[in-house]
Amino acid sequence: MPYSIKNGAKYHDTPHHSVPSPMPVVNKLIQAKLLARQKRIEKKNVKAVRPVIDNAPPAGYHAPQFNAKRAAMQQDRAYEIEKANTHLVDRMVNIAQSSGTIDSRLTIDPTFHVPVSMNIRKRVEEIERIDRENYLFKQRIKQAKGMGYDHGSKKKKKKKKP
Repeated sequence: MPYSIKNGAKYHDTPHHSVPSPMPVVNKLIQAKLLARQKRIEKKNVKAVRPVIDNAPPAGYHAPQFNAKRAAMQQDRAYEIEKANTHLVDRMVNIAQSSGTIDSRLTIDPTFHVPVSMNIRKRVEEIERIDRENYLFKQRIKQAKGMGYDHGSKKKKKKKKP
């Protein structure tokens, strides 16, 4: 039987022989029987395998499911909503405990000052001028009605054709 010596272990050149264990064994006959048994079990398992078609899609790259930026934005939004809700509840409680009227910011916060327009005097004068003109216009309309002028009398009368 041809064989070669490689690192002190015997390796057979023929394919039908099994490779001996590189570790020393107590009984070579028992070792040969164990190897033969393992070979039989392996052949039996190979014969039992049936062909299978894999229809599953290939496993792609797994994208991370947790987005830290989105979670932080949602947390900030939830905080802002909670803050606004608390403010609304406080105002509702304040309204319920008071006389039931809605107070302006002037009565709630004494440090708040309404900004005064620089041209408020001009605006008031303009409003007063428009009111005077409207009053005079109304007086002229009343006088015209008193003179017997009627808008309805101007309708054209249709002549009857004989």
